[in-house]
Amino acid sequence: MKQFKADGHFVNKRICRFLVTAVVIFLWISGPCRADALFVNDYQVDEYLLGKKEARLSVGFTRQSMFVEKTTRFTGGWMKRFFGEVKEEKVATFFLLAENQIREIDWQNNRIYVFPFDHLTNIKWIKEKKDAYQGVSEIIKDRYKVKVPQLSIQIRKDRETIQGFVCRVADAHLRLETVDRKKNATSVTLVDQTLWVSEAVPGFDDYQKFHGHLARRLGLEAERLGCFNFILRYWDGSLGPIHEQLSQVRGYPVQTRLTVRAQYTTGADTDTPKTITKQLKSEAVTLKEVNLQKIDPAFYGDPENFEIIFPE
Repeated sequence: MKQFKADGHFVNKRICRFLVTAVVIFLWISGPCRADALFVNDYQVDEYLLGKKEARLSVGFTRQSMFVEKTTRFTGGWMKRFFGEVKEEKVATFFLLAENQIREIDWQNNRIYVFPFDHLTNIKWIKEKKDAYQGVSEIIKDRYKVKVPQLSIQIRKDRETIQGFVCRVADAHLRLETVDRKKNATSVTLVDQTLWVSEAVPGFDDYQKFHGHLARRLGLEAERLGCFNFILRYWDGSLGPIHEQLSQVRGYPVQTRLTVRAQYTTGADTDTPKTITKQLKSEAVTLKEVNLQKIDPAFYGDPENFEIIFPE
């Protein structure tokens, strides 16, 4: 099997995309566990440019390893016309504690990207990768003003039964706004997420213990690694004002609903502003199955004849 190192622009984009999700997932549910567990989720997305997608999202873990695998079918009309059929894509990430590494399997390009755990907690390494994109930011910072995000979370009084589990329901709303001084325009992103969580989901106790243990070990606020991690990654402020609400969102996410909308307003400071609104994304994730049977260790084997890349 070929192995080589890669650096520079070739892997920078992949690294930045990978870090957004991999760090959260690793900190969230990695760690030793008493028994194998496999969570199978139905995942449906409708994106403004790519159209509809359907996926099977599986998250499984053993004592020394954890994997996230997603098989996606691009069912949107535009994508079907472009490819001449319903295109399928599979991605997987293996979290191997004994090897102290994460292995991302890229089936489309026959590659395996290896990320040592040490890199994910090495602030200097992460900053170096982020700095590769700071040039553009420096050029345009005088033109744009980013306002402080606005975040709110409400816990519904009544519980709901989803997939046979009695769930607490929480609604989160995030507003991000950027002002374009040159064009006298504003760009607003609105993220709304509703979670149905339950402590009765098999395997939740271990899941919760790993979450807390790793958050304490790395000096992070445990809530930032929980069910609202997508929204909280945009929130740099203190969690104090919403701590009480976050503490009530305890349980495995049996169902998640997420929408992302964009509003662009021209003539923001005039008497006749014009606003265009687009829904960029809607996402639905539902837990379909929990399997506590032993996971075959052979599943974690690397595909044959794939190149192994160690991003620097």
